[in-house]
Amino acid sequence: MNMLRVARNLMIVFVLALAAINPARAGLAGDAVRITYFYPDLDTPATDFGTSVISGAGTDFVDPRGAFTLRVTDTQIIATDFNFSAFWLPAAFNGLVVANLSDSFTPVFSVAPATNMAGFGADNVVISGNTLRINWQGLSFDQGTRVVVNLGVVPEPHAWAMMVGGLALLGLAARRRRPG
Repeated sequence: MNMLRVARNLMIVFVLALAAINPARAGLAGDAVRITYFYPDLDTPATDFGTSVISGAGTDFVDPRGAFTLRVTDTQIIATDFNFSAFWLPAAFNGLVVANLSDSFTPVFSVAPATNMAGFGADNVVISGNTLRINWQGLSFDQGTRVVVNLGVVPEPHAWAMMVGGLALLGLAARRRRPG
C-alpha cells in the first residue's frame, strides 16, 4: 500500500509541474510568417512574398514574378507549379528566407522524398533561430519540379506526460511481479 501512495503522490507532483510549463510549439499553425526572395546575396532582398498567419490547412504565398507556387503548412514548406524551365543563377545566395515572426523554428528538418529538384538536399536548407533559408542557386527546374521541406515539431507537454506516466506504470507493474 505504501508503494501505491508514493506512486500517487509522484503523479500528482508530475501533473502539477506539467500545468506550470508553457505549452510547446506544435508547428507553424497560428504563427506569422514573412517570406522574402534574396538574390544575389542575403543582403539584397529581390522579391517580397508578404507576411501572413499560417492557417491549420496551410497558407499560399504568391510569387509576384509568377515563377512558382509556395505553400506553408503547419509542418512543411512546399514549392511547386514552376511555370517554366530554367535554372537559378549562381550567386552567394539565390533563394527564399522564411522568417517566423512569432517564434523560433525547431532546428530539425528533412527534405521530403517528394522533392525532385536535381541536386537539392539538406545542404540547401539552413535554420537559424527564427529564419529558415532555402538556397537553390545554380540548380535547374521545370514545370514538374517540387521542393518539400519537412519541419520538425516539438512534442506537446501532454504527450511527454503520457509517455512518462506509461513508463512509470510499467515500472510499477514490473516491480510488483518481482519475487521477494
